[in-house]
Amino acid sequence: MPTLTHRGVPLYYEVHGQGPTVLVMVGWGTYTDGAFSQVPWAVAEGRRVVLIDWRGLGQSGDNKDIPATTRAHAEDAAAVLQHVGGTPAHIVGIVGIGACVAQWLAIDHPELVRSLTMSGGWAQPDRLFTDQMNTFLEVAKTQGFLTFQELCAQWCFDPNYYNERADQFLGTHGPWSHLNNNIDGMVRLVEATVTHDAAGHLGSITAPTFVIHADGDLLTGTRLTTPLADAIPQAESVLIENLPHVVAGREHKKMFSDAIGEFLNRVESN
Repeated sequence: MPTLTHRGVPLYYEVHGQGPTVLVMVGWGTYTDGAFSQVPWAVAEGRRVVLIDWRGLGQSGDNKDIPATTRAHAEDAAAVLQHVGGTPAHIVGIVGIGACVAQWLAIDHPELVRSLTMSGGWAQPDRLFTDQMNTFLEVAKTQGFLTFQELCAQWCFDPNYYNERADQFLGTHGPWSHLNNNIDGMVRLVEATVTHDAAGHLGSITAPTFVIHADGDLLTGTRLTTPLADAIPQAESVLIENLPHVVAGREHKKMFSDAIGEFLNRVESN
């Protein structure tokens, strides 16, 4: 079990494959511990993929004396990248907080960043998004993980996918399972989520940047991703119609994967 102790906290990470290095970060979860297959195929193909567990989640520890911020998570990610080598690396932050941590990596550690890809992110939260996150936390505290999971899935998944597959993917081993019996970890993640504010720093990002807009995303839709893309000099972006917050289902996964893969290939060819 590979871990790196950074600022007194053991951070769990995994490295898969060979080729140019890409750090893949997601939202309130992880692609570690047997979930590597969830990494978009066009990102993983021919590349060396680095995955991490956020502090307080999965197999990583925590230190509550360190404030829960996306910038602190970025320092953890930077330490892992420096440890495993292969930098500058592609940074792929998708489906939530991963996109926010990716911003701070590009701002604070440009020497580590070859390119920056984001989906489901925000430069700063608005009132609606903040209230949504706090509602999820309150439901988890008062009604338990399974009720939280069902509510979150109703907001995050494509309606057709939910109607067809809910009975198959909901449960203790389903989405956000790392938050099951981990209210302390969820509190810290929500705090980092709702306090993220890199809006005043995004203009300093120099890495080639690609932002995916999803107009089917009921949490971090175009109202949040458009200001993010607009604030980063020369950022490229694409709108994938009807794409929800959590990318599931063959058609959506292919469109999402292909879009990121084409961008990474262009960066590498240059």
